Amino acid sequence: RGIDTVLLRLQLSAVNYPAYRVVLLASESPYNWTRENLKPETVAGEKFLSIDLPAQSLKRDDYQIKVSGSLEGGNYEEVGRYRFRVVE
Repeated sequence: RGIDTVLLRLQLSAVNYPAYRVVLLASESPYNWTRENLKPETVAGEKFLSIDLPAQSLKRDDYQIKVSGSLEGGNYEEVGRYRFRVVE
């Protein structure tokens, strides 16, 4: 309650892509949230993606964030999945 945005910082593997796409998947809902052309940031030698999620879209559920790296020709290659749970 009272929170508009949830900031997630996802640590990336050593593989470098010029840009990334993230897709938020909920286990109990058909709702998908996607952002493309995200640029990684480097903090203390580690690469991260920072993602601002609208808090009202996060209901009590189990979620996955699928991260894909951008390839030539507009295709993407999956590079990782991150799981989390919203309990309140």
